Amino acid sequence: MSSPKIPRVLIIAGSDSGGGAGIQADIKACQALGAYSMTAIAALTAQNTRGVAAVEPVSPSFLRKQIEVCLEDIGADVIKTGMLASASVVEAAVSAVARKGIVKWVVDPVMVATSGDKLINSEAIDKIKKLLFPLADIITPNLPEAMALLNRTISGTAEDMLDAARELAQLGPKWVMIKGGHVEGSRIIPDVLYCSSSGESHVFPAWKLDSENTHGTGCTLASSIAAGLAQGMRMVEAVKRAKMFVWDAIRASSSLLIGGGHGPLHHSYKSVYIPQGQSIYRGRLVDYSLYAVTDDSCVAGQGMELSHAVSQAIEGGATIIQLRQKDVDSRKMLETAKKLMAICRAANVPFIVNDRVDIALACDADGVHVGQDDMPCDEVRRLLGPHKIVGVSVKTGEEAIKAQEDGADYIGSGAVYPTSTKDSSAIGLEGLSKVCKGCDIPCVAIGGLNASNCGEAIRLVRYGSSSS
Repeated sequence: MSSPKIPRVLIIAGSDSGGGAGIQADIKACQALGAYSMTAIAALTAQNTRGVAAVEPVSPSFLRKQIEVCLEDIGADVIKTGMLASASVVEAAVSAVARKGIVKWVVDPVMVATSGDKLINSEAIDKIKKLLFPLADIITPNLPEAMALLNRTISGTAEDMLDAARELAQLGPKWVMIKGGHVEGSRIIPDVLYCSSSGESHVFPAWKLDSENTHGTGCTLASSIAAGLAQGMRMVEAVKRAKMFVWDAIRASSSLLIGGGHGPLHHSYKSVYIPQGQSIYRGRLVDYSLYAVTDDSCVAGQGMELSHAVSQAIEGGATIIQLRQKDVDSRKMLETAKKLMAICRAANVPFIVNDRVDIALACDADGVHVGQDDMPCDEVRRLLGPHKIVGVSVKTGEEAIKAQEDGADYIGSGAVYPTSTKDSSAIGLEGLSKVCKGCDIPCVAIGGLNASNCGEAIRLVRYGSSSS
């Protein structure tokens, strides 16, 4: 019985020493989407998130040899090209692949880095247009690249971009995709796709994400399309999946605090290893060890703003902050939540909203904590998605097990001792012990804890305690 066929993509492109774009982004995209990637490095770049310092092309003969040995042994279903810095490198790539009869090409005509640095010369551009475009199943220029290829301006409207795609199609590619990520002045940006043989066209509007983590988006999109084609997808299907993957990878990249410029996408957002009973915040394990629960009543009569009190709590060692506002209108609570969210984000401390999923979504909080009478945990998880923190208040081992089954990241047991913010009965240390034994996710002791009485509670729980 033969083994199942593995989708194979040979990537011919430049190496990004900073790891965000080029070959590095191509490999990560293919791996995330289930295709096996090989590489033929066409150039070495010295770059980081701020820009490109130097480019060193690989000799045409060595590029040809990389391609030949990969195709002779492993083979490829799709060839994906990226930065080809010189005319001779383009010629070498085309001649090496032509001998093997590969039928599918994804050509990303990389000319300028995200930082604005120019990557290839005009002779290379001419060779790409003359030799690669006629072979391409799809070319994927962004708006500035499309303008450079056509030597004219293109507005950011879908109609003008489609006109440009039709014009580029005359250079030989089967499909043309022009990406609208550089369109200014609109939150809704279009990508367009045009088929040269049938005249079929598609416009894909998308909400523009407010993110500095955009380094390598073009490489990622093109390699994602290549992975789809290698898996047997039709072109439109492969493009749609690639767009969704890139959008999600940008959205998830807020957890990657890398570099001081345009950061990378989070290609592995679906497959980050998380030890059992742990959750992730901005690329690291969540620390529940000192969980501060607060509201306006905590500072009433002290002549202090709640925001100042939260700052002091963080300075004093609080590892996570929860806003638990009761009996206030939504507008006021949202204003407070936004202020506290800004403080916590600056300090790299997770910010949680109690009960109110709508407030959490509106202020982009890091998570929500709900009680037994609030929205069910599985519904909260469905609304917030997999990357937010969800906590559940429990009093029994059975409730703890249910919370874990429904997708909670942690449980809050309590109240352990009577507290002014909890009018329900306390469960005591015995109840806390039963809750902790009920599940494998972190347990935070909540309610009435202070420096004089928290020692035994800390010994019972595995991850932290809460003060209010």
